[in-house]
Amino acid sequence: MDRPPLVVIGASTGGVEALSRVCAGLPADFPAAVFLVLHVDAHESMLPGIIARRASLPVSHALHGERIAAGHIYVAPPDLHMHVQGDKIALERGPKEHHTRPAIDPLFRSAAASGGSKVAAVVLTGDLNDGTLGLRCVKQAGGVAIVQDPEEAVVPTMPLSAMARTSVDLRAPLDDIPAFLCRWVRELSAPPAGPEGGQSMISVSAPAPRRLDGHENDRTIFVCPSCKGSLRRAGDGDYRCYVGHRFTLETLAHAQSNATDDSLWSAYRALCEKTVLLRLLAEDAKRKGAPEQAAHYEEQVADTEQCAEAVRELTRRAAGALSEAAVPQ
Repeated sequence: MDRPPLVVIGASTGGVEALSRVCAGLPADFPAAVFLVLHVDAHESMLPGIIARRASLPVSHALHGERIAAGHIYVAPPDLHMHVQGDKIALERGPKEHHTRPAIDPLFRSAAASGGSKVAAVVLTGDLNDGTLGLRCVKQAGGVAIVQDPEEAVVPTMPLSAMARTSVDLRAPLDDIPAFLCRWVRELSAPPAGPEGGQSMISVSAPAPRRLDGHENDRTIFVCPSCKGSLRRAGDGDYRCYVGHRFTLETLAHAQSNATDDSLWSAYRALCEKTVLLRLLAEDAKRKGAPEQAAHYEEQVADTEQCAEAVRELTRRAAGALSEAAVPQ
């Protein structure tokens, strides 16, 4: 298949500047296709325009079914996972991974499966660990694994997580990464490893839906924060529901922390609303000449206010513990 080498890059917090600097260092005759994922979720993305101001290569949001061309920078559109499928790009609004869409891992996995040794994957600044498992897939397929020097990253967690799980080929400041990529792509003269001229047997994207009989041995006590389905432990160490949402332990802790925080504040809101309703009932009872009933409601107001304050204090105390639980050690 006549497809250029692939450079896949993922970033999160602090990623706009990091992606801009890496792309700015690539020459106008760079003979590989470059793919960028930034955690933007469903928000409008101006990233192609920002990258284009400093890059010598043309930049655009990827289009579904678009043929991959060398010397072009493709940016994952908001709320869509970007995949490499043969010599074309596939976009899908599939299940969120690590609580985000677009996510880095789907791009990295699909690039490894399609490109084999003709793939260089780069993990830049960001929180939690999206990109960690995908980088490992690229490395296992014979590709090159690169991380931004964590000491330079705005948020070092993603590079640190990647290095902890994969033997990387380069740990470097942003300004050194383009030169390394240029050397790497020049040295790609030998036939790529893997069957079918570089095709890898690594699994692409999300697995097929699980049977809903509930009898697999890998089930856990956890529920998916995204769809509330049961989560099961996968062989690569992450957690998946049968819909296809994926989490590592760290991203699962982060998502559960958010869900717990939301639940506590919902409980506080419900108690505040109950207090207001009880006061209205007490006033209504007084107008109707029912002082005993009014007193009963007022007594409940006092109890409900105490419960609301207790929940509010619990929410404040839990916030620190939840935040600590969401941070990889």
